[in-house]
Amino acid sequence: MNADRVTITTSQQSKRSKQVHYRALLGHSEQSGTFRFGLAGTYQLENLATVLTWFFDFVKRTSFQQRLDDILAHSLAELVIPGRFETVQQKPKIILDGGHNPDGISAFVETVQKLYPNAPKLIVNGFLKDKSYEIAVQKLLTLKNSSFIITQPENQQRELSPVKLADVYQKYTNRQFPEFTSPVKAIKQAIMTASPTTVILVVGSFYLLNPIRTYLLSRSEHNGN
Repeated sequence: MNADRVTITTSQQSKRSKQVHYRALLGHSEQSGTFRFGLAGTYQLENLATVLTWFFDFVKRTSFQQRLDDILAHSLAELVIPGRFETVQQKPKIILDGGHNPDGISAFVETVQKLYPNAPKLIVNGFLKDKSYEIAVQKLLTLKNSSFIITQPENQQRELSPVKLADVYQKYTNRQFPEFTSPVKAIKQAIMTASPTTVILVVGSFYLLNPIRTYLLSRSEHNGN
């Protein structure tokens, strides 16, 4: 993947991070190295390339003396962006992603297929009514070994009711999935029904993610985790 004169490739992908190899032209010299990148989503690489382009341009224009690999490793290895393929719980594993339109869902699906191709997946889903949610549903349904719990974002003006979203799922699967008007009740149901190997994925509007994230983090603090 290229961003001007910065080239990055990845290896040793894990469910929490990936190894990034970079090569950049700094004036008349070439700089290359390796560091861990803490965001698991495959779509984050384009953003990373943009950040590295800016960083190396800064290095080239200043008398920067520190080791570049050390700076990149310390700043990016543990990087977490709330709601961007964010793991908020391990048992069961729960991941939150703010994919709320067809492009976001495509990136989400690509990452899930790469990291969890064979794991049973339970997807808690809700969209805003002004998004192209039917196309998004079709993309979600390409995920193998998946079941769904349908809910709605907490936005009274723009929320898509779970009944309408469930109709879309039924249209393409001829199946009925559980429906909840409350996102918190939806995630409670997911936790209750998940097997030890199930990956719970919450995807959709940030108005959906926010109440679920708040509930899960407060639950974790209460349990002392």
